[in-house]
Amino acid sequence: MFKIRYSLLIFLFILIAYNSNGQANSDSYYKLQLDIGEYNSEIKEYLDLDYDYDFGLYNLALNLDLNKKYVFSSGLVINEPKWDYDDYLITLENNSDKLDIGITSAPVISEFLASDSLEGVYLKKGKYELWHGYARTSTGFRIDSRKQSGINIDFGDRELAYLKSDDSNEANQYFSYSDNYEWNHTDLDIETTLGMSNDDDLRGLATAINIDSIGNLFNYYLSLDYQSPQFQAVKSSIDYGHGKYDLQLRSYRSWGPYLMEGSLAYNQDNLDKEKTSTNKNLSSGVELNYYSDYTGIYTVAVSYNRNNKYLVKNSYNTRRENEINLKLGYEDIHWEYNLGVNYNKRYNFITGSNISEKEMSLALIYDSFDNFKFTLRYNIERERDDDLEKDFSLNVDYDYQLFENLDYDLDLTLDDQYSLRLNLEQGIGYKFAKNHDLKLRLGLIKYLEYGDHISKKLIINYKYNF
Repeated sequence: MFKIRYSLLIFLFILIAYNSNGQANSDSYYKLQLDIGEYNSEIKEYLDLDYDYDFGLYNLALNLDLNKKYVFSSGLVINEPKWDYDDYLITLENNSDKLDIGITSAPVISEFLASDSLEGVYLKKGKYELWHGYARTSTGFRIDSRKQSGINIDFGDRELAYLKSDDSNEANQYFSYSDNYEWNHTDLDIETTLGMSNDDDLRGLATAINIDSIGNLFNYYLSLDYQSPQFQAVKSSIDYGHGKYDLQLRSYRSWGPYLMEGSLAYNQDNLDKEKTSTNKNLSSGVELNYYSDYTGIYTVAVSYNRNNKYLVKNSYNTRRENEINLKLGYEDIHWEYNLGVNYNKRYNFITGSNISEKEMSLALIYDSFDNFKFTLRYNIERERDDDLEKDFSLNVDYDYQLFENLDYDLDLTLDDQYSLRLNLEQGIGYKFAKNHDLKLRLGLIKYLEYGDHISKKLIINYKYNF
């Protein structure tokens, strides 16, 4: 991959030379940002080289992002940075055909497999897609990197795909087939994915069925997702899985200014009964919307969720959770009101504990879609017989053009999620010459319940486009 990066740099230097003669389109820039705090400060540099060329039927685009950050604490530099240039891409296009070299994205061959960013090569030619490189997936605080190769063939209504994924411990392979059928205003999508682990001789299957139908009385959407225990084990980095399935039904019907939607869902795990307990979850909901000709949309929604946990050896119910939600809402071009009420009750049949939670939330939003936005949120919560917990947040966004090249913006927030806090940010942006942009932003934070201290931070941004 390092050879690819060096080749890209050589390409970019050549194109910059061509660009000086007016042969390339550029959207490149250099940005310098200074974050000046009371105790800690940072200096950040960004260089984004972005060029594209049209020659004949082809377009060649090149992008390289570089960044560097200095960190200061009490006036001392605590790191010696180097330029980071891990984000780069060369793209050659001809109509719908495309070749990517660098940091791109790997096609998703199945809804049961995660989407990855790919450092490598991607080619699309007609109905064929091919790629090879290193896929990077973020899983919480960890980034997994695997060597990945794949091919996808699109026949229109059906697709065939193959993916091989390697890491230092094992190599997994996936074969996917999807098809689409249409009849009498009904769409049927079927996908089947076979997963195999070469090292452990695992074989697993996953299937998804989706039906979307438009009828005379009502429209409905039905989906079924199934993953076998072996398929989950292939996907798992520890070769461990128990299988699960999800069943969902949604329907809706409109008459006049009314639209009613209903939903019903059920899911269950531990299909191989190898775990000590099994989770079974049922949820349902109804929502009614009224579309007024002169004002906006009025909404009433009710939902119910029930979760149960059973011991496998004797089917004993160890835990049950019931949740009810009510929502009232209104929305028009500028205003939005929402009132929500939640009631949650949890039983533990082993310990005999019984916990109930009640919560109410209120949201009020006004947006001028010009230069002003106001947001107020208020929340009340009680768990068991404890005292009420209340928190709110109020936010005001305002921006105004003082002169032709001078802009002003204000962001004011008052909240008490942990303690009463006032956060005020003000900024001025000035555009001078043709390619230069300067922004100054001052942030002030005051904890109203703790003394008179005000935290201050100044951010200075300079940007040069070339």
